[in-house]
Amino acid sequence: PKSVQGASTFRITGYTCPPFCGKTANGSQVALGQVAVDPRIIPLGSMVVIQGLGTFQATDTGGDIKGQWIDVFVGNDLARAYQITGFYSVTWY
Repeated sequence: PKSVQGASTFRITGYTCPPFCGKTANGSQVALGQVAVDPRIIPLGSMVVIQGLGTFQATDTGGDIKGQWIDVFVGNDLARAYQITGFYSVTWY
């Protein structure tokens, strides 16, 4: 397995984008299991483990995502976007 590249506490928010999301910063279609990150902290392509939420791939940057903030794609589930908002322990590799 790959070694951990970093660990810290991050602000986590959820985002939706119905009906059509478009492409991520790395060129893939937006999909569940992906997050937007600040690539100065977490490189695109990294696997990101958010305690209590799961493992995601860093594929996007988001216009306002700066510093220790991660935006989790939650599909069309606006309630889930609000539910997961908070501060979580995060590791990435």
